Amino acid sequence: MVVARAWYDLGQQEPILLESAQQLDALLDRMEVEAVEAGVPVAATIEWVDGADRRVTQFGLNPKEKRGFVGHVEDRKSVISTNGSSDSEPIFYDYTGNERPIAANAEIDLSTVRAAVHHFVAERGSRNESITWLDL
Repeated sequence: MVVARAWYDLGQQEPILLESAQQLDALLDRMEVEAVEAGVPVAATIEWVDGADRRVTQFGLNPKEKRGFVGHVEDRKSVISTNGSSDSEPIFYDYTGNERPIAANAEIDLSTVRAAVHHFVAERGSRNESITWLDL
């Protein structure tokens, strides 16, 4: 059985296996709580690997601003969400203890980020086409 594998925790040695929507919601809820407690947006990576087929999404949650971002890598093509603005000022997300700058124009509504991550997991690594994507 192929399952989604998440990487979020500092020093994590093994992936968090996501076999259900409930497990994914538990991770997303924990991330939101930790972001609020730490006062910084947080990011994680989820991957689908099925033989030679590997798809990755990196996403961030910024609950204070009710925003976040989603990135997707598939077949060596990378895209990131965009809100259509030209604001490239960096917003720093914590990813496993490291700051990761994300352009402000990549931030979209938090509920859309959560829906996109659920889509990625439920649809075996496909990206949500309801999001406007920017090629990287």
